[in-house]
Amino acid sequence: MRVLVMGKARWIHLACGGWTMGWQGQVNDDVFDTVDNAVSLIKALQEHSNRNNYTVVDDEEGKGMLNSDYDVIIHVIAEDPYAEVYGDLDDGESLMHHRNQSRSGRHTYPEDLIRLKHARDSAPTTPIITILYSGRPLYVNEEINLSDAFVAAWLPCKQAGPGLTDLPFGAVNFTGRLSMKWPDHPCQFNIRKGDGQLPRFPYSYGLSYEDTHPRNDMPLLDVIELNTCLNPCSDLDGEDNTWESPDCDLGRSSNV
Repeated sequence: MRVLVMGKARWIHLACGGWTMGWQGQVNDDVFDTVDNAVSLIKALQEHSNRNNYTVVDDEEGKGMLNSDYDVIIHVIAEDPYAEVYGDLDDGESLMHHRNQSRSGRHTYPEDLIRLKHARDSAPTTPIITILYSGRPLYVNEEINLSDAFVAAWLPCKQAGPGLTDLPFGAVNFTGRLSMKWPDHPCQFNIRKGDGQLPRFPYSYGLSYEDTHPRNDMPLLDVIELNTCLNPCSDLDGEDNTWESPDCDLGRSSNV
């Protein structure tokens, strides 16, 4: 078996978020070189493959995909580390993970979707497992559509590698369930009971292996491209790619 690992699988600091070895987290993995038992996902997969006789190819950009065949693709997408106010989205900014603009210049990750589209276009029949490191629910409908399996890994930090490696190979079943609702719209910041809004995934949602079904039977999710959410009660100027909140309680997306 040949496994292609793409994206941000080698970066432990992305799996840890803020409040680690520093308030806002780390900008690279240097500090984790001195931390005992800090294992990235790619390192754990390589160690697992050596014990179980399969091949792991580490190709962050997926550039070699057109030249080789793989049995499965693991693609890691992630937010940059943040804590407290530096994790807040500015007023009017959307929850879309792959948005390409923001007022602060933070929290934009278009490269994650570009890589995933490249993988799907290059290998349309190869199973893709997408793993998301994030500190909050995000709008990822298009990323889910392009994946055969999607794992919200949250921030597993220095043991991300061993923990996540056990899951896709069936050594451990998926048992996690959402402790909050997951958005079905890039501007769905606040979802309250009885307000008529439907989340993409409700509170306590989660799948285990017995819940899986063939990819061809999975309905595609609606995809809405919005970089900006315009609150009519704010003084933000309208611009292309905006959505108007139906009321004045747009709220903000917390980093918690």
